[in-house]
Amino acid sequence: MNISKTIKQSEREKEYNDLLVIYEHYIYEIPSKEGYTLTEKDMSNLIKGYANRFGDVTPDQLEKRLYHEMRTYTELIESL
Repeated sequence: MNISKTIKQSEREKEYNDLLVIYEHYIYEIPSKEGYTLTEKDMSNLIKGYANRFGDVTPDQLEKRLYHEMRTYTELIESL
């Protein structure tokens, strides 16, 4: 049972980190490698999907957390 919780927590952290990177690209309007830029609706759907999947946070709380944890534009560009 404990291993299952650890796997779920690890999966959740990975998905959150992926969502944070996507959110940074959305906020700074950086297109994907394929040239696609997310719309407000796209980002809203991703945030709602994450919040619904893990159920411990509302979409509004999640977006606030993402906003406060995102890197500066310079830090993001340097990491690419």
